[in-house]
Amino acid sequence: MKKTAIPVSRRALLARISRRLAKDGKALRANRARDHRAEPDFWVVDDGMNAVVDSFDEKDIESFARELDALAPFEKLAKGVVEP
Repeated sequence: MKKTAIPVSRRALLARISRRLAKDGKALRANRARDHRAEPDFWVVDDGMNAVVDSFDEKDIESFARELDALAPFEKLAKGVVEP
């Protein structure tokens, strides 16, 4: 019997990551620069130190969420969903 993973939208996953980080006094910040190829897509900022403590790219959202336990083992990032 094949196990089916439940898809979670990108927007919902980023919200989960943000809520998980907030418990530790951290915040998720997105890179909004138009041409940022040399920079990461997201930064994790420690509010207390006002410093970047981690970063990750768009392709690593799912693995970063798993590290934070923001994504259950039976869930996966939905692919091909266009969000505003």
